[in-house]
Amino acid sequence: MPNYVSEALHKFQHPAPYRPEHAPHDWTKPAYGQRQQFVTPHDDSDPLDQDGINCVYQVVGTLLYYARAIDSTAMVAINSISGEHAKATENTAKKVTRLLNYFATHPDATLQYSKSGRVLKLRTNAAYLVEPRARSRHGAHYWLGTLGIDDNNGAIKNNSSIIQPVVSSVAEAETAGCFYNCIDAIPIRIALEEMGHTQPPTPVTCDNSTAVGIANQTIKQRRSKAIDMRSYWLQDCECQEQFKIEWAAGANNKADYFTKHFSVSHHREKRPEYLHTK
Repeated sequence: MPNYVSEALHKFQHPAPYRPEHAPHDWTKPAYGQRQQFVTPHDDSDPLDQDGINCVYQVVGTLLYYARAIDSTAMVAINSISGEHAKATENTAKKVTRLLNYFATHPDATLQYSKSGRVLKLRTNAAYLVEPRARSRHGAHYWLGTLGIDDNNGAIKNNSSIIQPVVSSVAEAETAGCFYNCIDAIPIRIALEEMGHTQPPTPVTCDNSTAVGIANQTIKQRRSKAIDMRSYWLQDCECQEQFKIEWAAGANNKADYFTKHFSVSHHREKRPEYLHTK
């Protein structure tokens, strides 16, 4: 989408940053070994006036379209800001500025697709309690490839959304993420079938063995009534041969990128895996 970012920056009268910005959001360095961990302090900065709130709405809407279409590396940041814009504050404005600086540094992202099969593949992941108000986040990476081959192609869709209910465990978060991401995969399966590309059970990769065991009915559920609806929906879809949910190591899970606020070094390392670099 040539010149989309430059035109958006001109629209919002955003100047080029003094220093390159390689991360679309802030990052809190983890304190390993700390016995007591505290939640992020409540945002007590001054609220924005209505013009400021409207500006946040416009920036989020403009950049979200571009992120969904091309540059998915900013989806976590945009989704976090969109959860604040109704009650935007000065801190929200700072996040918007950093996001615009990121796009000014990386203005023309490119997706590259290579010749492959037309089988829909999906990697899903979730991050437990990473958002305010005890919320968790799920992410997904969808692409087309060849069945039985561990290929890598440009994404046709990426997800990054907050799980609205408060989940009570990592396994519940992963099961919920798998549930939501598989729901989004169904219209893609139908579209591919109507285009003449017969779909086998869609391979769904998850790095949580408990969530995979629940979906595959290899784990006996105990005290998991809170996730019954989602788990039985996944089990029924597997019986109908719509999905084949499998475990794979987290190091190879490309959906992990869309669930957390990572460091600058991580963004610089991972960006070439999702976008074509000239």
